[in-house]
Amino acid sequence: MKRTSITLLLLIQPLLLIALAVSDNWFYAWHFSDNHFVYDALISSASFLLFCIGFARWVQRQSVREALLVLFLVFFVGYRLLAWGVAQPRPSLTQRTLTNGYQLQLVNFDPGAMGTAHVELWLVRSYLGLRKRVAKLADYNNIRTAEISLSGAEIRLEMLDFSGQSRVERVALSADLPPLLNR
Repeated sequence: MKRTSITLLLLIQPLLLIALAVSDNWFYAWHFSDNHFVYDALISSASFLLFCIGFARWVQRQSVREALLVLFLVFFVGYRLLAWGVAQPRPSLTQRTLTNGYQLQLVNFDPGAMGTAHVELWLVRSYLGLRKRVAKLADYNNIRTAEISLSGAEIRLEMLDFSGQSRVERVALSADLPPLLNR
């Protein structure tokens, strides 16, 4: 009975970790079209599951109290490390981290005809691995590709005009950013 209970705990714990990791990131990944955050969380959780299975033999030889203590510590530390890793900024053409901790994000919505989309520029803030959209700064239509410069000072947009021709436009951001960014 003791061995079965501990084994069940070891198998349930990584599932809880996966659920927490995905719940932290599903909204961000779905609405920001940036699924690598969820993939990172799932991969890390799968690795943690393998660790727990290999760790089970040692835990099964301990008392129930020691096993539960180790399980809690591994869960707490593992989840905090996972949340910290997910919160780190990834290099991307569609996001830039500013010096004050805010992020500029280009978000694709409503893909249209001929490979174009409606693109919005959002100001995003991270809190302990959770991301919150603070303000929409601009939106653009009929966009084929969009990227933010390394400095975060401008956006390069490739768009289709009314004649169906592709043209590139550069939009300076410094004049359009809200006073919040100057803090």
